[in-house]
Amino acid sequence: MIAYSCIARGETILVDCSNIEDQNYREVVASILPSFPSRGTERKTSYNAKDVLFHTILHDDVLYLVISDLESGYVTPYNFLTEVKRRFCSTSLIVRASSAGPFAFTREFQPVLHQLMMEASSGNVFADLNSQVDDVKNVMNENIEKLLQRGETLDDLLRNTQNLEIEGNAFRTKTRRVKNRFWWENVKMWIVLAFVIVTVVTLTTLFFTCVIKIGPNC
Repeated sequence: MIAYSCIARGETILVDCSNIEDQNYREVVASILPSFPSRGTERKTSYNAKDVLFHTILHDDVLYLVISDLESGYVTPYNFLTEVKRRFCSTSLIVRASSAGPFAFTREFQPVLHQLMMEASSGNVFADLNSQVDDVKNVMNENIEKLLQRGETLDDLLRNTQNLEIEGNAFRTKTRRVKNRFWWENVKMWIVLAFVIVTVVTLTTLFFTCVIKIGPNC
């Protein structure tokens, strides 16, 4: 159960709300505020004091504090503080907080604290926050599935690329062999042609020089 919550700057309580009227939580918190950090961003602390827990979030020098029973654990109080911080920072009060006096925001923000404390204590622990977490989980799961599918596709493409590379190498090897074979055939053809030409020229020369006697003129 959320018993008490407040928003403070330094040692000044700007607004608070209590679910248990007979407890002097305001006096207790006012006495221990000097021991809490007063400057920083997103500093979270928890303290165990007998049968209650103190949880705080320090954001932009503003302290968001909640007192809860031990059964509430840590998740519910910090979800509560996160929502309080979001609501408070979405108003103009965050700008005025640096110069506001004690309990200056009681009229404007205490109803918000009371509503959120009722929701948290009733077990409806910020359905919107849980819904957002579920949405994020679903998106992450979808992204993981897409990555896995993409990995399979990339593996297929890699295998196809490797197969094409192997086939390309085989084709180049075969082309080189065919080219070499035609080159040797051309060389052989030119050798035969050259031999024929040389033979004809030689025979013609021998005939006209009468080295080879054919006919009455030699």
